[in-house]
Amino acid sequence: MATKKKQSKKATTKVKSAAKTTKSKAVKKTTRKKAAPKKSKNNIDDMYRIKMVLKENPLLQGLTQQEVDYFSSQFSLRQIPRGKKIFQEGDHGDYLFFVICGRVEVRLENSHNHHILGLYTEGALVGEMAIIDEYPRSATVSAIEESEILILTRTRFNTILEEKPKLGTKLLLGISRVISSRLRNTMGRYFELA
Repeated sequence: MATKKKQSKKATTKVKSAAKTTKSKAVKKTTRKKAAPKKSKNNIDDMYRIKMVLKENPLLQGLTQQEVDYFSSQFSLRQIPRGKKIFQEGDHGDYLFFVICGRVEVRLENSHNHHILGLYTEGALVGEMAIIDEYPRSATVSAIEESEILILTRTRFNTILEEKPKLGTKLLLGISRVISSRLRNTMGRYFELA
């Protein structure tokens, strides 16, 4: 009888020990599986560069430091390899971008040939009509050399308008100046041809 009690006590001790080990392993596994905190969409260096680009861009002149800080959090950087299409004529347009470095070509395409509308370099705004209207892209844009662009989506643009209406107004005025300038240039070329 005493041996049975000893065996039972040993078995209970083994079960408790196994349970502790299993629990310990489970805790270790759980600890390992914990996801690292999500990184922000832009690292600190990127945020600094975005702020510098926005501060120096004539389109956004007159922004306070606080506005630049807020505004820069709404943008994201993207590297574009040489020869890659950024968007195609007829695509759904839901963002605009600034050229940070490199060069992009804007062109109209048809089945036989294409017409270059413009070449844009550092500081240029491209795709702004997609933020204003909801029409498909009116032209194809490609990187003709390795480029870096700063993107603002329509969703984030709408967030700016809702959260910071004064800042949104400054941005809209800047976009309007770009569109107006391009329209005047086009009209000038049209009259030269007439």
